Amino acid sequence: MSIWKGNFAPPLGSLSNLIDLRIFGCNKLRYALSLNLAQTLESLLLLSVKDCKMMEGLIPYDVVVVEEASSAATSFSKCISPSSRIFCNLQMLEIQHCSGVFLFPLRLAQSLVQLGGLWIQECEYMEVIVRGEEGEAEKGEDTMSLRTLFPRLHTIQLVKLPNLTSFCSVVGAGEVVAPILLLPSLLIVHVYDCPCLTRLPLGSQSSLNLEVVMGEKEWLEGLMWDDEKSKTRFIPRLRHYDGI
Repeated sequence: MSIWKGNFAPPLGSLSNLIDLRIFGCNKLRYALSLNLAQTLESLLLLSVKDCKMMEGLIPYDVVVVEEASSAATSFSKCISPSSRIFCNLQMLEIQHCSGVFLFPLRLAQSLVQLGGLWIQECEYMEVIVRGEEGEAEKGEDTMSLRTLFPRLHTIQLVKLPNLTSFCSVVGAGEVVAPILLLPSLLIVHVYDCPCLTRLPLGSQSSLNLEVVMGEKEWLEGLMWDDEKSKTRFIPRLRHYDGI
């Protein structure tokens, strides 16, 4: 299914100034945007996708791209660079009632340098927000090191994601690891009814300005930390509530 079809499709260049895009109730839509369209929307500030129950991801991550210089075909996740312009100015992302098991490949997440708010709700099959495949990490980069993803992200809200096990997971040295993230601008984390999420991507040097982590009392008490120093830092910032 396409958002635009036939003679009604606008020229891609005419959308370069679009700042607000909301997609609702497109139950046959597998991806919110094509790769070509996503590359055009450099001015996009807000993207909201709701009730698209067959949607697997924001863009077709398994698309094959041919690089002009080498004429070599490679998968999207390997050809996109951290300096990509895809969603480079996006500030707010809302996802609700979609069926993908992950939201971003690592390479795409690295381009979201302006993202401030991330709101994900009622995505039954989602297992991880950011997923990195083996070989995606830059040469010499330790997958357990502090990553500089989402430098301006200030608010994370995760609601009713029954299969979510990790915010970020990366394959490294033949095993799946959950790296700690810097998230230097993070202020607020809301988590509700995400029973499989037992660890946040926070360490002793993460999110130095974090104000609060809100969640159900039982979930907060069951959170696991990488070390005692991290636990000591974040325990005073935990707040429980009855619901959203």
